[in-house]
This record gives sequence, structure tokens and C-alpha cells, in this order.
Amino acid sequence: MLLILRSDVQGRATRWVAFTFAITGAVWLGLFAAVLTVANYIHVDVPSALAIKLPLLQSHPDLIFAGESRTEYQIDPELAAKLTGRKAGQAVNIAYDAGEPLAFLGAIRQQSESFADAHLVISVAPFISTRASDRLPCILSTSWRALVSLSS
Repeated sequence: MLLILRSDVQGRATRWVAFTFAITGAVWLGLFAAVLTVANYIHVDVPSALAIKLPLLQSHPDLIFAGESRTEYQIDPELAAKLTGRKAGQAVNIAYDAGEPLAFLGAIRQQSESFADAHLVISVAPFISTRASDRLPCILSTSWRALVSLSS
């Protein structure tokens, strides 16, 4: 801090570096916000493989499994409903082969009322994730412990 207050060349250089960092940070944050805004408009489509499963949401389930083929073939929604004390039809599986997390975001935007009161469990295999989703700080994955904790 004392270095910034100095009036010699070293103080001016320190102020210049601090100012440059501040401006660079502000510009970077602005550009990042712009990229997120653009991404918000780009990822609104729903693939046909997912679209054919969306009618399952008409029953307004409170437990929705989404993801790729592992979830599609390994999660039985009727058994999940039974294990968590839900009625039949209160758990659905809308996963599809090579399911992308951003496709489910598009589905949520199109049918937000179906997802409003539901627990959404998304399984993501790292080898099919897009580059953008690889950088997400946290990706939910299915596990029986998480499933059981939803019932309590």
C-alpha cells in the first residue's frame, strides 16, 4: 500500500499496474457476462430424442431423472418411486442416449411448470460433456445415497 503512495517512478509504475489490473478485470467481467448472455439464447433447443420423452412430465412428477444412456437404462423410475415412498408415476426418467446437460436446460425453459416443484437429478458422463459443461463448477450425478436423501 505504501508503494502506491510514493511519488517517484516506482510509485507511478505501481499505480499504473494496479489501474491496468482493475481495468482488465472490469473488461473481462463485462465480456464474460456478454458470453453468458449469448449462451443463454443459444442453448434453448430440445433434441428429438428428449422431446419424445417430455410427455412423461404431464403427470407433474416430483422426481425427474435426466442424463445420458447410463441413467436411461439403469434407473427404474417405478422402483425409485417405491424406494422413496412416492406414488407410482411420481418419478420419471427422461434420460436419452448421449444426453447433454444443456438440452435439459432447454426443456426446463420450455416446460418450466413441469419442473417447478420437482427434484431434478442429472447424471453426466464426463466423456460426452461439451466443453462448456466441463468447466461447470459442480455437476450433479445420480447416486442411490442422493436418491434416498431426497425422500427424507
